Amino acid sequence: MWVRFGSFVAAIMLLSAGNFASAQEEQMTLDILVKPANEARAVKLGGNFSDRTIADKVDDGRVVATVTPMLPLKSRALYVDWSDDSQTSFPVFLAPNFSGQQIEIHLLRDKDWGELSDQEIRQYCLGLRPDSLSSAFLMFYRCRDSAIGLERRLRKGSKVYRHALHGWFLANYWLYTGERPISPYGPDRSLVERLEEIVESVRTGEYPAESYFPLRIGDVREFLKLVNEEQIRLVGTIPELLKRGFVREASDINTSALKTLEKSDTVAGASAYGVNRELLEKNSAYIGGLVASP
Repeated sequence: MWVRFGSFVAAIMLLSAGNFASAQEEQMTLDILVKPANEARAVKLGGNFSDRTIADKVDDGRVVATVTPMLPLKSRALYVDWSDDSQTSFPVFLAPNFSGQQIEIHLLRDKDWGELSDQEIRQYCLGLRPDSLSSAFLMFYRCRDSAIGLERRLRKGSKVYRHALHGWFLANYWLYTGERPISPYGPDRSLVERLEEIVESVRTGEYPAESYFPLRIGDVREFLKLVNEEQIRLVGTIPELLKRGFVREASDINTSALKTLEKSDTVAGASAYGVNRELLEKNSAYIGGLVASP
C-alpha cells in the first residue's frame, strides 16, 4: 500500500492531581477553508444531542474556531450549509491528543464536479495522487462528487466510475492514516459502505477482484480493517485522556478495545497496532483504581 499505518505501543501514564490540564490547554483550533465562500450560509459541527454553529457567516472563505475535545471519541460531521439548502461535510475526530494544535479542514464543492467528463475523471481521480492536505481534500471532494454523479446517471458499473471511486478512496485513505494513533480526519461512511459492498461481492464470487481495477481489493480490505478496529487504535489516546481527567471515557475506550480485539482476526495473544489483551487488562486494573478513588 502507498501509505502504511505504523504500529504504536499504548501505555498508561501515571498521574498525580497536579498533572491535569487546564481548560485552555484542552482547546484546539479548527482552521476551516470553505469554497465557494459566497454560497456558504453557516459552518456547523455535529454534536451528541445537537449541532453546534461554528460560524454563521463565511466572508473570506476561512473560519478559525477554537473547540474543546468532544467525547465520546467518534467521528463527527463538520459541515457547511449552502445557500441552496444542500450540505458538504467531512468526518473529524476531536480527540484530546490534538489539544493545543491547529487542524486544517477543507469544505469544498463545485457543481461541475458531478458532471465531469470521463477524461477529466481519469485525469483527476486516476492520474493524480495526494501529496498534501490541499491536494487530498480536493481529490476527495472532486472524486466523491464525480462518483455520486455517475451513480445518478446509472453508470455505476462503468470503468470511469471505478476511476472516480479509486480517487475518492485514495484521498480518504491518505487523510485517515496520516497520524498515529488516530488522525483528526475520519473515514467517510458513505465510501465505507460502497467498499464493503465491493469486498462482499468478491467474497461471494459475484465479481472477480480484477473487475474493480484500479481499486486493489487488498488495499480496500486493509482500509476497512483499520475502520473496523478503530476502537483498538483509540487505546493510544488513553494516556492523554487520563492526563486531562477523562477517567471514565478512558475506561470506556479500553473496554471497547477489549471487545473489538476479541472479534478481530488477530491471533490470540498477539498484538494489533501494538495493543494486546495483556496490556488492556493492565489498563483496566489501573483505570479501575482511578475510578474507585475518592
